[in-house]
Formats: sequence, structure tokens, C-alpha cells
Amino acid sequence: MNKFILSFDPSGSWHEGKGTTGWCVFSTADKRITCAGNIAADKFNCAEAYWCKHLELLENFYAKYKNKLVLVVEDYLLYESKAKSQINSRMETPKLIGIIQIWAYQHSVPLLLEPASAVKTRWSNDILNYKGYIKKSGRGYMIPNVKCPDVTRHCLDAVRHAVHVATFRLEEFEDG
Repeated sequence: MNKFILSFDPSGSWHEGKGTTGWCVFSTADKRITCAGNIAADKFNCAEAYWCKHLELLENFYAKYKNKLVLVVEDYLLYESKAKSQINSRMETPKLIGIIQIWAYQHSVPLLLEPASAVKTRWSNDILNYKGYIKKSGRGYMIPNVKCPDVTRHCLDAVRHAVHVATFRLEEFEDG
């Protein structure tokens, strides 16, 4: 069955550095990215408006794909090596992930939370380029046949997660 994997590399950091969430949709039937983009926190006047933009994106793709939609979200893990740098953090990214989790639960959309480490080395930019999921373009990258003017590192991470799940974990969604 064809599934559409909506993948997020979330950054909830509205207060803490004006984060950017990368996202993409991967069609398992076509084995390609169908659309991709970014949600930039600095375009919003408060964290809640930024987070609501994520919910709007989820609603739009849910309306389009219904029971064919699955979500993959890069999870937030506080590593010991980063713990001191997170002192006094508002922990906005875990809050945003929680919002996405609740949305998925309320809509009965399957959700996988994956650590960055599951995809970072397995799906390097060179491998994604070789496989045709991205193409080098000037100083950065583009996604073939997808209008995404700014393929950020967050967007690339969303692509990594979508490709990884489509390649190795899709059977987990076959019954759902």
C-alpha cells in the first residue's frame, strides 16, 4: 500500500535562537520526495504561533492523505555532553514534539520518533545525492522536481528520516 511519510526535523526554539523546522513528504509508491520546506520561527511573533504553523501543516497533509499518512519526527534526546549547555533552557523543541505527538494521537496517525543518530551517518548528503534524493546546487542542495527555495540542514535531516523509514521501517506501517 502506498504511504506518504511526513517527516520533521523540528526546532521549537522560538525564544532560543529562532529555530527552523525542516519537513518533507516522501511517497513510498514513487520512492521520491514530493514536497519539502521549512518553517522558520523568526516569521512568527510568538512561540505558539510558530507551533501552530506546524499543526496547520499537519492538518493540510492529513486532509490530503488521510489513512495513508505516517509521521516521522526526529526525537529530542538530552545527551550528557550537551546537558550543561541546556541549563536554563526552555526546552522548546521537546514541547513542540509533544504537540506533534498529541496531534498524531488525536488523529490516529502512526508516529515514529527517531534519534538523529539513526540517520546522520547512514544517510550522508553524498549518499542522498548518489541515490538521487537530493542534488548539489551551487553551494547547497536542491530536491529534484520539488519547489523548495531553501533546502536547509533541517530540511535535509527531514529527508534523511523519511528515506530511512521508507527503506528500513516501512513494514511497521503495513497494518496501520
